[in-house]
Amino acid sequence: MLEGIEGLILPKNRPGHSWNQYTLRIKKRDELKDFLSKSGIETAIYYPIPLHKSQNIFGSSNNLNETDKRCNEVLSIPIYPGLSGMEREYVASKIKEFFV
Repeated sequence: MLEGIEGLILPKNRPGHSWNQYTLRIKKRDELKDFLSKSGIETAIYYPIPLHKSQNIFGSSNNLNETDKRCNEVLSIPIYPGLSGMEREYVASKIKEFFV
């Protein structure tokens, strides 16, 4: 339902994948999060700080620019077995509305 929205990057669908998170990439992540929240849709940012900045596991390297960029773009939307078709359509319609 979200394919083809310019400015929205969807996760790649892989055969056999069992989704426990459905994480979008969008440059206006915080604005979309606020918009969805006002529409009663909860979202999550699971990794707001890249691991290389929260823990010293990669030494002193700060050259992970793509990782830093992604952490500012990712937003997980609702996905769970009990999510009804009507609820999925509502979430998708609100995301589409955000881009209009």
